Amino acid sequence: MDDIRGLCRTHTKISGRQAELLKNIGEGLPFIADLAQAQASLYAPSREGKRFLVLAQARSHTMVQPLRLAAVGEFVPAEAEPLVGETLSTGKPLVGMRVDSSVPDLLEMHTYGIHDGQEAISVVSLEVPAGSLQDRGSRCLVDTARMILQNSRSALDPEAYRAISPRDGILIADAYERIIYANAAAQHIFRVLGVGSLLGVRLDAPEDRKSTRLNS
Repeated sequence: MDDIRGLCRTHTKISGRQAELLKNIGEGLPFIADLAQAQASLYAPSREGKRFLVLAQARSHTMVQPLRLAAVGEFVPAEAEPLVGETLSTGKPLVGMRVDSSVPDLLEMHTYGIHDGQEAISVVSLEVPAGSLQDRGSRCLVDTARMILQNSRSALDPEAYRAISPRDGILIADAYERIIYANAAAQHIFRVLGVGSLLGVRLDAPEDRKSTRLNS
């Protein structure tokens, strides 16, 4: 992810320390995209402030028809990404709809500010099929992705945050270690072990862990 630091140094006012933070975010972006079942993009304001620079992108392996977005290292006009601009200005997460002629269905766009102190220095966007988050499980996935983004200030373990394969089982637990989401792969793994429904079951691990992954 040295490219992120180089892009920041050449085209933005982002400091070296801030660029290191964004490098960490970029390293975890494939995991974030797979977890949220979304297309994820990392934007930073250009040096002159009228455009956004695409620092990193990743898309979930489950996305059949991804968006045609600007490639990494390219600029997009600020008016083309109003949610990104507003989140960068206010620091607040936003949700809106994206219309793209290359995709037959509407997409729901979620934007999250990457902060240095009180200031949002960059924005991560997640695009998911419109209406998909009405399902509680899908909402859990996006909420967990958001929590990981908020805690990505230190270097991410590349093994723990590697891209998720279709064979990986995912469990998400609440603050009381009760499972609130289990994907199909996880349910299959535990079914083989003789365990029925996983929802509401407590995790064995003593640490406060929000999500885990099992290999089938």
